[in-house]
Amino acid sequence: MCVYEACDMRENFLPAETDFGDEVLSGGRVQEILGKQLEEYLGENKVHTTAYEKERRVKVLETLKAIGEDWIRGIADASGVGIHAEAIRICTFGSYHLGVDHPESDVDVLILCPKFVDRQKDIFGPLDMPGTGEHGKSGITLVEALRKHPQVKWKPLHPESVDSYLKS
Repeated sequence: MCVYEACDMRENFLPAETDFGDEVLSGGRVQEILGKQLEEYLGENKVHTTAYEKERRVKVLETLKAIGEDWIRGIADASGVGIHAEAIRICTFGSYHLGVDHPESDVDVLILCPKFVDRQKDIFGPLDMPGTGEHGKSGITLVEALRKHPQVKWKPLHPESVDSYLKS
């Protein structure tokens, strides 16, 4: 989600009227013109994320959420805890969340888990992390130095594996 969708702060950066040569335009029209110019510039310089790339990132986030929910449900079943709502919440931040990501950008996410998930046992324990094996993913790295706030780095092995997981 672009930060502008959540809280439109753009109008604070431009005066109500701006002089563009012979034409005086309102703030909304100025934003529209500058936005188009920026989109063209980013496209010409190949630093603009295409619609396909944006869709792929959304699919990856959906897959990550599905994998995380499967993992949390497994922990809940093993602990005898019932889950009545969403198992996890995925929060994006960084360049992706701000809408300024480019084709080479990563997607920074924070995954909020229920309180019954034990950091030591369920995250740093035997490391039966979701996303290995059945989902066709590899490249999972758990950064143990961040024991207070675990960090996991994950890369899909193949883009089509994300699609096949979503279809199942």
